[in-house]
Amino acid sequence: MENQDSFIIRPLKISDFDSAAELLSDTTKVTGLNRVDPILGEEMPGKRTNSYIFDRFARIYRDVINGNAIAVVAEDKGRILGFCYAVGNVWPESPHIAELRTPIIRTEDMDRGIGGAMINEIKRQAKGKFEILSLVISSDDEAITKKLESIYSTQLGFVRWGLAPKFYKKEDKYYPLIFMYSFV
Repeated sequence: MENQDSFIIRPLKISDFDSAAELLSDTTKVTGLNRVDPILGEEMPGKRTNSYIFDRFARIYRDVINGNAIAVVAEDKGRILGFCYAVGNVWPESPHIAELRTPIIRTEDMDRGIGGAMINEIKRQAKGKFEILSLVISSDDEAITKKLESIYSTQLGFVRWGLAPKFYKKEDKYYPLIFMYSFV
């Protein structure tokens, strides 16, 4: 577990539900939670319903208990700043690959190294369980997309393996998906 800038990274607990629900409930207060579904290209609501939040948290936590996922939170003095997880068996033919889901971080806590610390902890815990972490970067802001790709490649050891250049459409403009991976 890492400790940087007075926060700690620790495993997700069932008691984190209320904090996770708060992070998932309103996309205007967090960074990393896409408002556009990169696969379906559909606009997701800014406010999430309680049933959506419960279902998502329950699925993540069930996968952690079953050994099919790794989930961590960043905490500072009892306050959850963000969370991140990786889930396996996304591709049944490739059980050695886990898909890293974008870290969700409170906007006011950005630029503290929280996302990188959570990803590094997931990579540490993934050793012996998975061989590769894959991820997809998507944003409707080209500058953010380039920044994220740079951070993942230069600071976190990820490599781009694919690009879907006009994968989804939002308000008559097309946006790309960038596919990346890292050995753990």
